[in-house]
Amino acid sequence: MNPRFNLFLPVLAACLLGCGEDPFPLETDQTELAWEWIDFHTEDCMDCLCDAGCAPTRITLTQTHKKPLTIDMPNGHDTDHICIDGYPAGTEFKPLEMQPAERLILDVSVCGYLPGELNLEGQEPPIPVEGNLVFSASGAADRLLIPWSFIPYRVQGGIDTGQ
Repeated sequence: MNPRFNLFLPVLAACLLGCGEDPFPLETDQTELAWEWIDFHTEDCMDCLCDAGCAPTRITLTQTHKKPLTIDMPNGHDTDHICIDGYPAGTEFKPLEMQPAERLILDVSVCGYLPGELNLEGQEPPIPVEGNLVFSASGAADRLLIPWSFIPYRVQGGIDTGQ
């Protein structure tokens, strides 16, 4: 076998293994938003109507490619359940251009539940409300998926005055 060919094989193998599709051009510091039990009957934020919603969680998206790109949420986000800072319930996330190494910080929170989704306190097993935040990037076939879930309930105990 030709010695030059023996040198070429490792280079070819490395290229075949490492020259595939680029990784998705967004990274996140949160791979899942699992809020667990969310009480919709608190004095601080009744029905999650406060400015930040219930249990706000900050996520950071970082653009990892060397060229500008546009990110989007092609299917929007679940506005019945989730609020995104700057995008309150009923408002959709708009496409946004990101430069290389730029970061986008979003505060994601629970903002509501639908009829029939409420759990009773101590219900076993609890039934979570679940969904995904899905981000796309221009030129990328893949998507960034961040699953979310919470268990809606209401503590409705009152003051016992029957002493």
